[in-house]
Order: sequence, then C-alpha cells, then structure tokens
Amino acid sequence: MSAGEITLRDLVAWEPRLRATGQIAALDREVDWVVTARASDPALPTLRGGELILLPRRVFSAIGRPLPLLLDELAGLAGQPVAGVVVDVEPPVATALPVLTVEAITPELEGELNRLLTTRHGDLL
Repeated sequence: MSAGEITLRDLVAWEPRLRATGQIAALDREVDWVVTARASDPALPTLRGGELILLPRRVFSAIGRPLPLLLDELAGLAGQPVAGVVVDVEPPVATALPVLTVEAITPELEGELNRLLTTRHGDLL
C-alpha cells in the first residue's frame, strides 16, 4: 500500500460494525469514498471507481431485483470498478465483488464512513 491508500481491510479493522465475508484477498481493494444506493433513479451517483456502495435491504427490495443479481450488475460496471458493497443481510456465498456486512445500514453510516476515510487519508499523508 502506498501513502494515502486505504483498503477494505483497513476499513474493516478501523470500523467495528463492518464484517468481512468471502475471499480475504478481495479486502486489498482500495476504497476512496462511500455512497448509498437509492430506490429511485438514478440508484447511484456517477461512479468514478473505488467506491464502497452501501446497499440496504429496503433499497433492493424496493427495486425488485434479488441481491445476487444486483451484485453481478455492480461487478460488471465497465471502467468503474467499485471497491465493494456493504449489505445488511446475509450475502450470497459466491460474488464477484467483495461484500461486507453490517447489522444495519443507518442514514448516518455513509457520512460516518466518509469522515473516517477522510481522517485516515489525512493521517497517511
């Protein structure tokens, strides 16, 4: 890891509510920012790569698509590789994206994680 880079592994170590699932090697993906999916269009803001997407159960239920399908769609975003996804349900066993879990995706979680990332980026520089 070079100066200023933060990985999913770092975020899981710093934020006790986040739990890693699946492949441990996938935790080495860089995280730049956290965004929350919405049930209305557009479901996500413009992605530039490196985003950790919060995908609450209420959102994918409202969209009407099963979680495995949404994860496959996010993994297939050409040229916009996301760092991973955070869900508040039991994740599918096999996914192309790193999936973290949290007990509840609250309205405050995005801001709290982004503040943590900003603070830690500053500490690394």
